[in-house]
This record gives sequence, C-alpha cells and structure tokens, in this order.
Amino acid sequence: MRRAQKEGNWMATAPRGYSNVQKNGEKYIEPNGDSELIRWAFQQLATGLFTIEDVRRQLLKKGFKITKSPFNKLVKNPAYMGKIKIAAWNDEPEILADGKHQPIVSEELFLSVQDILEGRKHTARPKQRKDENFPLRGFLECPQCGNPLTASFSKGRSAKYGYYHCQQGCGERQKYEEVNDAFTNYLGNFTVEDEVLELYYLILQDVFNKDKKDKDKEVTHIKGLIDSLNKKLDLLLDKLLEDQITQQDYERGKKRFEDELYRLESQKQELEMEHNDFMVMVQYSFGMLKDLGSYYEKSEMEVRHKILGSIFPEKLIYENGNYRTAEINSVVPLICSNINSFGQVKEKRIANINNPSCKVAYRGIEPLLQDRKS
Repeated sequence: MRRAQKEGNWMATAPRGYSNVQKNGEKYIEPNGDSELIRWAFQQLATGLFTIEDVRRQLLKKGFKITKSPFNKLVKNPAYMGKIKIAAWNDEPEILADGKHQPIVSEELFLSVQDILEGRKHTARPKQRKDENFPLRGFLECPQCGNPLTASFSKGRSAKYGYYHCQQGCGERQKYEEVNDAFTNYLGNFTVEDEVLELYYLILQDVFNKDKKDKDKEVTHIKGLIDSLNKKLDLLLDKLLEDQITQQDYERGKKRFEDELYRLESQKQELEMEHNDFMVMVQYSFGMLKDLGSYYEKSEMEVRHKILGSIFPEKLIYENGNYRTAEINSVVPLICSNINSFGQVKEKRIANINNPSCKVAYRGIEPLLQDRKS
C-alpha cells in the first residue's frame, strides 16, 4: 500500500469533496459537487477575516453538512492541494507524495490557510463599530414615550457632550456618564449570600454528576454506532474496488452512511459540549455574582452586552436616578433576595460600589466550598 501511495494512488475512502471512481479498470478519486464549496471555504479562511467556526457555519447555511472536528481535519488535509500524506513507518519518516488526483485548491492557497490557522500569518479582523462610551445603547427605553433610546455625542462650544436620548421628539435626554455610573451601581445591588451560593453549587454538582453518567453512556453508545458505520463504509469501498457493486450503488450507499454519520457526530458533539468544564464555569459564574457591578465595569463591550442580555430580557428604564424593567430573568430574584421580579431593590442600601466604606471583604466561592469539604 505504501508503494502505491508513493506512486500517487489514493488507497482509502475518498475525502469529502472527492468520489471514488472506477473507469476502464482504473481506480482513482476525482472532485465531486462538494468541491466548489470546499474551495470557497479555503478562500474565506485565507482572507483572515473568519475563524474556522465562522466558515463552517456559513457552509451549513449553504447545505454542506459537517461538524466541528471533521471540518478542522478537512481544512488541514493536504489531499486538497493534490498531495497524499504517508505516515511514518519503521525507519521511514512521514512524507507528502504527489497524488495523481486533481487538486481542489492550489498549493499556495492551502499553505496560506495553514499559516493563518497556526498563527504564522497576521489576520485582520473587521473593526466593530461599538462605542465604549455607550454600552447601554439598545438596552434602554424612553421613560416618557416608551421608544428605544439611542446615544451620541453633541458638539458644544468648547467640548463634546455625550447623551442617551430619544429620537421621537419627546425631548428625553440623559448624560451618558450619569446613566452608565448609575447602572454599574445598580448592578452592585445584586447581592448573593454565601449560603445561597453554596447550596446552589451543591445542587448543581449533584445534578451534574447524575446527568453526566447518563450522557457518558449515551456517548459511548453513539461512538459504537459511528465505528460500525465507518466499517460499513470501508466494506462498501472494498466491494467497489473488487467490482462487486457499481459506481452508482457505491455513491448511493456512501451518501446514506455519511448522512447518518453526520447526524451521529452532531449528536455526540452536542452531548460532549454540554459537559465540557461545566462545573468550572458554574464556579466562575458564582464568583462573578459576588461583585457583578465591578465585573461589568471592567469587561469588554461584548461581555457587557452578554450580561445585559442574560439578566434583562426586556429593555431597562432609567428615571429619576433609578432603574427598573418590565421583566428580569426569573433566576435573579431566586438567588438575589433583595431584588424583585421587576429588577427593583427591595430594601434601601448603599449602592455606590466605588465607596471604600461599602467594600466589605467576602469569601469567594472556592474557599467557601473548600471549608465545606473539610
């Protein structure tokens, strides 16, 4: 087999974008209908503007079904530039042989993509048009007319002044520093007692451990089905190579098996992702809840928006120095005993988190749980 590979013959199931073909007694692989989309994927990656996952998701929209792991392998497979990778064996090193098959992408394009994926080539990401001065733009509702507030700077005689304001003519306008600072202080009111966090952590840990056992069994079962389908694909190829079935029968069977493989791989990947570092994320999140206002203030715009979107499904209203909302995430009132279902603080308390007198040392979630175990 190694000799045949060194001569440029593909000796296995054709990679995605190619089909195993037999004509006039000769067996080889040739590009199929998927080849154009694969070429397009390499071209997108070569721009440096998109991640592998960005391109994979775009392919899904175009009807090219593939999960994360297989796609990561696909874009690194030298077969697409007309090469055959021959693994090291005994004293022979790993080599790349020139294949007889037609390349789908040029060697220059393939190597350019590898440089980007391995960080050897600078990639330019599109600039995001988000003004850090207005993190609440799009999340505020006008207290007068109920329309969304926008935000911008207006030029005065000697300086620029920023405001959150309404565009519907009602005249609502608030200084952006005041609105931003008030919101940070507002989040400082979202307090969670250590005992509550510990209880929720232990409950989640117990649910996680029970659920993980069931999911692990399911993943093992799916892996067995995947192995079985891969063996069937190999047998199907053997039958083609031995002239036991026609090319048409092979393509039909291959498509059926690959569709089922895609479904199983997607299901397995989803199950595995559900539990990857789950408890680590829970512990991190609980630590964040101990000082949500400070965490929000120090975060990038994207993280701030995620915090806003996860806590406030409806827009916020800022009026007379206070915040309220029509609806708040139902979990918040359960773990923050001083916040009601409208996001209002139940009891009067000092909310200025920048005031040193308000900063009381507290135990983080990790020491708290360690104490529990001892």
